[in-house]
Amino acid sequence: MKDSYAEFFNREHISKEQFFEFGLEESIYISFEKAKAGWNIVKDNVLNNRLAYIRGYGRNGSGTRLFMELYGEVLGNKMIQVDPTNNAMPERVLNSYTSYRKNIKADSGGLIKIQNYQISHIFGKTKNPFLFTAPWNIAYIPKIIDPFTGHEARGELPAQYTKAFRNKAFELFGELIEEYNQLIIDLQLKEKANSYIDRLENKPGAEKMIKFRADINNELSRLIREN
Repeated sequence: MKDSYAEFFNREHISKEQFFEFGLEESIYISFEKAKAGWNIVKDNVLNNRLAYIRGYGRNGSGTRLFMELYGEVLGNKMIQVDPTNNAMPERVLNSYTSYRKNIKADSGGLIKIQNYQISHIFGKTKNPFLFTAPWNIAYIPKIIDPFTGHEARGELPAQYTKAFRNKAFELFGELIEEYNQLIIDLQLKEKANSYIDRLENKPGAEKMIKFRADINNELSRLIREN
């Protein structure tokens, strides 16, 4: 068994740099070739009106319908669904493309049980159907690292670690990330989404469109490697 807490305490007198190195090295990523194959499936599903997933939006998912209707309009995909637990589909992706499992039976040969790891979206953007299950955007990270990656994290250290984490993804999956960047440009997703929201803002009760516009522009933004 691989336990991230045990791995952490095997390192004595750890510095910030060593702590960051621990987090990056002990995170579990999908291999490039498997990530590429899985990414092709995600793209095909989203672009051809097949089943794809996003995470819920708003309090208790109350605003998720806004994203689903938008993607029906700008992508022509009316099959996008909400992940039932907000992590079920990403965990399925990790189970499909790695040998690591949170729960396995004793006779599961070749599989490695992990403990004190959790699923993380490297670039976030979990309301984007291309990125919610993109294999290169998902990793198992040691739970002890979560205070440096969670959306609640604030301050210089979390910002530094998030930058290192994302740059690590560029090292591993740069080709696939740039393919995504080109895809959203070619599809003119942000332009089409903003045009769609313009029309909604002319309807009664459209005050919430201001926040939705900001959120959708964030969800559909390019992924940049920071210097």
